[in-house]
Amino acid sequence: MVGSINSRKQSIAKTKYRATKTILIVAIVALLLLSLFIGLVAYFGQYMGTFVIGLDYTSRTLGISLSETSDFRESSSRLLVNPVNNGNPASFGMIDWKGTINKDGDYDKSDRNQYIAYTFYLKNGGSVAVDIGLDLNVITKTNNIDNALRIAIIEDGYVNDAGVIESRDSRLYMKDDKHLDETTYSQLAFVLDETEEGFIDKRTALYNMYDSFDKYYWTDDDFFGTYTLMNFRPGQVRKFSIFIWLEGWDEDCNEQVTGGKLKMNLQFSIRNEADEEEEENNE
Repeated sequence: MVGSINSRKQSIAKTKYRATKTILIVAIVALLLLSLFIGLVAYFGQYMGTFVIGLDYTSRTLGISLSETSDFRESSSRLLVNPVNNGNPASFGMIDWKGTINKDGDYDKSDRNQYIAYTFYLKNGGSVAVDIGLDLNVITKTNNIDNALRIAIIEDGYVNDAGVIESRDSRLYMKDDKHLDETTYSQLAFVLDETEEGFIDKRTALYNMYDSFDKYYWTDDDFFGTYTLMNFRPGQVRKFSIFIWLEGWDEDCNEQVTGGKLKMNLQFSIRNEADEEEEENNE
């Protein structure tokens, strides 16, 4: 009888041990999964916050306005561009340049979470011609995210039949140490399939597309670029398409920028002669 009781006690103790062991294993696995989730969030964390396009006070008083459509049915002094959340690096060759230029407002493909792409319009609804400047200003940035950043601005652009951007002005901004070398061009075409019909023509078009941009390099950590629209006359409308991405081929697009964040704005302001002289010296 005593042996039977002891046997049952041992059996119960083993069952409790197995149950406790199972709970511990489940808890450990849960913690590991939680740690992995936190790590993924950190790795693919938001890196491009809401992008604001705005006008200074003087521009507004002189009748300058912004809109997402060319008819200016809804004009404003400020436009908000949707951010990229949990984004991944992109590359020049992956961007849908034509799709963005041809679509007003935010270009939000369902499979796109890699770059900001936005088209908008600027109008002089006043009674005097003005010189108006465009400035790219940094609000906040972390983890040296700007080291791998690219910003493209296209004024009055379209993509021709050869796949090249025709525009009044096309600019590609990047950090000062990103001067071009031979590998830049070989990296552009990695998105293309060499076995696909017309590969050579597509590669050439991509090279020509890249060459159609004037390249500008910033050195100031708080200021990425500027230029001026001269003699912007009453009734005139200008179209702009802007693209912002982390260049995946950049050697600085590495673990150091992981989880980095960027917030910046694009500000239009009336220029005077001193501003324009300073801009020429910066370029």
